[in-house]
Amino acid sequence: MTTNREREEHLASVTLLPGVISADTARDVEDARVERIVLKRLARSRLSEWEVAQILCDEAIGADRIPDWLARYGELGYVDDELLAGELVASYRGRKGLGRSAIARELGRRKIADAVAHAALGEINGDEESDLAHTLAAQRLTQLGSLDDTVVRRRLTAFLLRKGYSFETARVAVEAALVSRGS
Repeated sequence: MTTNREREEHLASVTLLPGVISADTARDVEDARVERIVLKRLARSRLSEWEVAQILCDEAIGADRIPDWLARYGELGYVDDELLAGELVASYRGRKGLGRSAIARELGRRKIADAVAHAALGEINGDEESDLAHTLAAQRLTQLGSLDDTVVRRRLTAFLLRKGYSFETARVAVEAALVSRGS
């Protein structure tokens, strides 16, 4: 079964026939093909500037033209790293329950600029993060059944640390969960 990517790659080459098609027309045809590919990817999910630049590089758009493409996509509202960072922070916190450091890693993986990532992470309130850690610890505690407190403490702490919470936040959340359990 061929994928969309493989079908798009079959369309990649444009042959210039002398006297039939000009170089400018060929470039326009190639640009339209690349535009379709980028817009199809943007329709599936929001992408960072870096991710769009990678698509453009993969499609053999010259490095000198990429900033123009990115500027145009930015003007059209298709690419906005600040908006993307805010959406990712909200999504990772709400859907996955991730803490600040895990979200920072994800933003870095998507190549969001440090200043933009820092501004988006600045929207995370310390109390909200603590409350979320408490909620996650309490939920996870129900899955750990009647294990010894030492084992529960170790597993809950590791769980929250993997989720990106600081050690102090994890420790306080685990102790609160254990107290609420009645141990």
